[in-house]
Amino acid sequence: MGSQKKPLRGEDGLSFRTGTSSRRISGHTSSGKSDAGCLGVWFLGLWVLLLAFAGGIGLFMWRGVRIHQDLAAVADAAAVAGAAGGLDTKEYRRSGLLLLDRPLAREIAISVLGEHEVTDNYRVLVEDTAVIVELDGEITPFLLPLLGPARTIEFTTVAVSDLRKSG
Repeated sequence: MGSQKKPLRGEDGLSFRTGTSSRRISGHTSSGKSDAGCLGVWFLGLWVLLLAFAGGIGLFMWRGVRIHQDLAAVADAAAVAGAAGGLDTKEYRRSGLLLLDRPLAREIAISVLGEHEVTDNYRVLVEDTAVIVELDGEITPFLLPLLGPARTIEFTTVAVSDLRKSG
């Protein structure tokens, strides 16, 4: 009987039996099953949710950049076409000054916008030596409607084509 050891008892109610593998903490005896993997599964699940959210934001940002670049390319094309095609050749031959025929340059820029199916939300300003095209665009985020009413993000892209004599 002398080989059996007495359980040790601490001030906080924990008791341990030395020399055996069973352990009792505040009246709870472990059944041999481990909960150690549960925390890893929770962290894995949280990482998957975080990556999905970050991926959604990345897709939204990429979509916004693509839409902006498309509108900028159309605005550039319209401004360059208006400046190149709207040159007042009579004034250039007479005085040597590079000036634009304003109605012609505006008409050419608007026709280029029409070719790219831009029918509204644009402004074409023609000065003596420059064509300025402004296009308004908007992006509707696909994640924000989950949080409330659908909102749009509006932006404006500006293209300027200025006449300059080279050489």
